[in-house]
Amino acid sequence: MFAETATIKQDKSVTVARSFGRVLLQPKDHMSDIAVPETRWGLECLTMDPKSYLDYLDKEMTIMGILSAFSVAAPAGVLVTVMGKDGQVAALWNSASLFVIAGSVFCVLAASLFYKERSNLAWFYGQISLVQARGGDETKLATQLADWFRDADAWSTWLPYFCGFILLLTGFTEYLLAIIFFAAPPHWKWLAVRIHDVKVVTFFLCPVIAAFACILESYVRIRYEYEDDAWLEFRRALTRRK
Repeated sequence: MFAETATIKQDKSVTVARSFGRVLLQPKDHMSDIAVPETRWGLECLTMDPKSYLDYLDKEMTIMGILSAFSVAAPAGVLVTVMGKDGQVAALWNSASLFVIAGSVFCVLAASLFYKERSNLAWFYGQISLVQARGGDETKLATQLADWFRDADAWSTWLPYFCGFILLLTGFTEYLLAIIFFAAPPHWKWLAVRIHDVKVVTFFLCPVIAAFACILESYVRIRYEYEDDAWLEFRRALTRRK
């Protein structure tokens, strides 16, 4: 991550240095030719336009709000539909209610993660705006904004978003399984004979896979949070170990 470096000198008295990912102000009298890693948020964040990035965060917050609303509305609509008293749709609830309930729970959990992501982005939006409002020395302002830009765009900051999609996909998978077990044709004798065992295995397999995916996603996004492509770096690390 810190293989490529460059040096930035702002004026005669101050040198800007990034040490282990943090932007620091160092007097030139004490340090000279300080190396600044030329990473995803190395040099470019010192000259970024705050307004453009704030507009980007605002749009992302809107998207997270939409995802949260959808993740709550979808299970609400499903439950209202399948819990009716009559018809084949009601029969779906009677035959696979556990899958419907599990799918709804996963969707609501996904909604909470999307809302968490929205809250995170709103906090970064506020901190960047606060730094701008305070004003002050341009060099100090640039370094403070650079830190906030970098942390706001770190993969770890977006972890609730990625895990939210995993849980949302798991929820719809549970719904799909409920439909499959309800609508399976009679000539699927292999399924009819083992229907109970298959239901138990698939019911518990979905949460296990979702948990594993979220844990792996968390590891990769945190371990390589400042890289351009976290999963690419993860695969490279596995290749090097072999």
